Parts: sequence; structure tokens; C-alpha cells
Amino acid sequence: MEQAFEFAKWLSQYYVVFNPLTIYDWNIIKEWQRIADEAAEKGKQTPESFQCEVPYPSGPRVYTCDTAEMKRIVVDARYQIVHRDYKMIDSADCVVVYHPRKEISVGAVCEMVEGKRAVKKVYAYYPFEPSPWLAYHATKIERDEKSFRALLERASTA
Repeated sequence: MEQAFEFAKWLSQYYVVFNPLTIYDWNIIKEWQRIADEAAEKGKQTPESFQCEVPYPSGPRVYTCDTAEMKRIVVDARYQIVHRDYKMIDSADCVVVYHPRKEISVGAVCEMVEGKRAVKKVYAYYPFEPSPWLAYHATKIERDEKSFRALLERASTA
């Protein structure tokens, strides 16, 4: 995550950056999914509450979340996360995907699909051999980060 935030900071020299990683609702949903899945796998009830750490730039903060409340809001929260990210894409001039880890995020690919559907340039940094889905939806994929940064710098002045 630190690497992604450093990249976003660098990128903000050239673009207005809408970074969904700076909105931390997904951290809580992801922790809820982990706890609910773990309980289901063990044939147990989910705990009445759970703790979730949110890594704010000013430092981490731990929240205690109520399971009953999570059950009420999780469907809407998932929808709102996707809807919000797609609205960011709709208002952007291009989509930049910075994905230095091998396990590709479903959300990142969906955002690339949305970017291509909206006729936006979709630039991706992915240092591994891309899947056909990743390659198809990218305007340009760079496997070398230095080359990726140079590409984005050039594109910002075009």
C-alpha cells in the first residue's frame, strides 16, 4: 500500500488523482468478509462484534464494528463502493492502474473495463505477464515502472 500511495503522490504532479484507496470503507467490508467466511468455514456463528484497523495517513485507527449492523449495510456498502469508483472513472480523463503485485484485483480489471467502455485511455503498470482480459482493456501496459512513469508524464502534456 505504501508503494501505491507513493506512486499516487508522484502522479499528482501531472494529474488530478482520484485514488479509491484513500476511501477506507473497503477495509471494513473486507475485514467483515474475512471474519464471516472464516466463521462459515468452521461452522460457527459470526461474533457479535469485530475490530478493524483502518490505515489512515495520519496513523492507523481501530474500530469496533457491530455484526448485526454489518449484515444490514454490507449489500448497500458493496454497491456504493462500485458505483462511486465508476463515477470517478466517468469524471476522469484517463484511468491509471498501478498494480505491482501478481494477484490481479477484480476491482482493478472492472475499472479498466469501465474505462474502456467510457472511451478513456487506460494505462496500466503490471510487471507480470498480463492475462488476455488485462491486456484487452488496457490502452497501454508497461511492465517496467520507470517506463510507466515516463509514459504518464508524456501523456500528461499531450
